[in-house]
Amino acid sequence: KLSIAAEGLTIAYHKENSEFAIFGGVKISTASQGGIQVLKDLAVTLGSEETPGIKIVDGKLEALDIAINGDINLFKLTASPKDLRVRYNAAENQLQITGALSITFAPKLTLVASLPGDGLLIDTDTGKVQIKGIGLKAQSNISFGAMTIKGLHVEYEESSSGEVSISAGAEIELPSGLAVGGSFKIVEGKL
Repeated sequence: KLSIAAEGLTIAYHKENSEFAIFGGVKISTASQGGIQVLKDLAVTLGSEETPGIKIVDGKLEALDIAINGDINLFKLTASPKDLRVRYNAAENQLQITGALSITFAPKLTLVASLPGDGLLIDTDTGKVQIKGIGLKAQSNISFGAMTIKGLHVEYEESSSGEVSISAGAEIELPSGLAVGGSFKIVEGKL
C-alpha cells in the first residue's frame, strides 16, 4: 500500500571520471488506514541535472543536495518538513541543514522549528558546529492551567557579514481576560 512516483528521477554515469550523478525527485505516499495516511505526498528532491542531488566520484560522495517536503503522521504526531534541505560539499568539508520542520502534537499544539539563512553548518573534518540561524514558533496557543500563551516565537540569526540578531515575543492571557504582550529584537548587541 505504498505509492512511489518518480518525477524526472535520473541516474547518470560518466565513465571518463567514474562519476555517478542522481537528480530529480520522488514522491511517496501510503494508503489511508483508519483515516490516517502515514506518508502523505512526502517529496524528496535530489537537485537538478546541473547540480545533482547526489554526486559520487571514484566511489566517494562528493556532493549531496536533498530537499524534503510533505507530511509524516505517526499516531497523534504529525511532522511536516518544509523545504528541509541537507547539503554536503566534500571539497569544503561542510554539511549544511536549512528549512523548517513543523510538528503537531494531537490537534492542539503546533511548533515550527526553522533553520533560516545559512541554518546549521557542520565541518565534517573537525566536527565544529555553527548555528547561523534558528527559530522556534508556536502556531497554536499554549495553555498552562488558566493562563494562555499566544504567538510565542524565538529567533536567532547570523548574517553572512557576521551581524547577529535575536528576537522573541509572546502574549500572555490571564484568566480575568487581561492580556499582556511584548516582543524585543537585539541587533549587534543593541535593543
